Amino acid sequence: KKISAEEATFLYYRTEDFYSKTVFMVSIDDISNLTLKTETKTYSFDIEKNPSGSEELNKYIVECDCKVYDSSYFQSFYQYLCMLEVMDFDTEKVKGEPELTITYNYNDSKREPTVIKFYKVNATKYQCFVDGIDMGKIGSSNFKKISKNLESLLQGKQVIVN
Repeated sequence: KKISAEEATFLYYRTEDFYSKTVFMVSIDDISNLTLKTETKTYSFDIEKNPSGSEELNKYIVECDCKVYDSSYFQSFYQYLCMLEVMDFDTEKVKGEPELTITYNYNDSKREPTVIKFYKVNATKYQCFVDGIDMGKIGSSNFKKISKNLESLLQGKQVIVN
């Protein structure tokens, strides 16, 4: 049997076409702690299921520096982190310290934490590494939105995902 070349689009795929653009995604149910380390401060959020919470309201108890945060706001913040996508897979040598390090600690103590590091490449891009593996670059506007959303969460304000 024969088919036309137009129907066999897979013949024209590049290696990058098989990559996932998502930087990192894991269910919040699997996380016991999320730590964000900036150049100046570290924020460590302990996360546990709320035994009296419902599926929609107060499902988690989220605490950082002895302060409990609104579960829905934290979930929106976490959702944004899961939605981060690389804009390209080109890599460059990076120097210095990361501008942001995110560490995911799991409920399963046998599982090693996942560490994501973001390095500024230029005014418009940040290169990200997941457990030391270069994943590509995200746009600076997406990077800045992590900080903006974190600030909203810390101030007890609604976190905007999109």
